[in-house]
Amino acid sequence: MVSDQKPIFTIRHGVQTLIAVDGVVRGKRVGALGACEPEVTLAGGTYIDLSPTEAYVGARTLTGCVLRRLRRAGPRQARNAG
Repeated sequence: MVSDQKPIFTIRHGVQTLIAVDGVVRGKRVGALGACEPEVTLAGGTYIDLSPTEAYVGARTLTGCVLRRLRRAGPRQARNAG
């Protein structure tokens, strides 16, 4: 449950699950596949354009768009909130 203040992790299209729950994405910055940008925006969130090896770390969220074909790439980068 969102009110539990537990961390939330999504990759690729996973943000669509968060969008389905009213208010979870509103006011938050999230990374996902580019195809999810319109949905994030309509849900009141801010879409972050990440490279396939990056992740975004927010206050209670970790989101990214990791692609399997780049799994063997070097160390992954993370962008921190704030």
